[in-house]
Amino acid sequence: MTVHTIDFKNVSGKMRLTDPCYDLSVKYAATVDVLPGDWFAVVSQDEKGFVSRVKVLSSSYPIGDKGLIEDSFSVVVDSGQFGFFDLSYFPKGDRNDPDFDWTNESGFYRKVCNANDEEIGYGSCVADDGAIFGVVTSSGDGDGSYDVKGWKIDGEYVAFEVEFLGDDEDDWDKDDCYGEEE
Repeated sequence: MTVHTIDFKNVSGKMRLTDPCYDLSVKYAATVDVLPGDWFAVVSQDEKGFVSRVKVLSSSYPIGDKGLIEDSFSVVVDSGQFGFFDLSYFPKGDRNDPDFDWTNESGFYRKVCNANDEEIGYGSCVADDGAIFGVVTSSGDGDGSYDVKGWKIDGEYVAFEVEFLGDDEDDWDKDDCYGEEE
């Protein structure tokens, strides 16, 4: 197993956990309150080079401390990649917004796809102003539903973990990603 780290910042105190092809209306993603400041991702790859697990942690909070509340939720991947993004840099438009159009060279989705280096399966998300606002990775086996574990204190998440390779992926309907949760 190979392990890599990526540093990034969250200035908004909100993080979007999603496939970068999804806009904010998609119900199989999450927008959560996080501890603002420096964060880092630990990307693990299996012996074949597939991203098997991603841990994302606040640099400002010692994870070994007591008092953390564990939580979990499901996310869906439809473009073979998943990311953790500072919400202040995430596009506010809907799925018809040019930011989500693959052919738009200057759009969010295309820039994030380009950041996800296909040779290594992960990358830093860099804004036009030079800020590193997140991390994007390939999603191991590809499209599907994945569980994200999160740990929070005082209502703010300080760590996340998503495991992409395993036997417990749920079935999902990509045509039902928009709309209200059931």
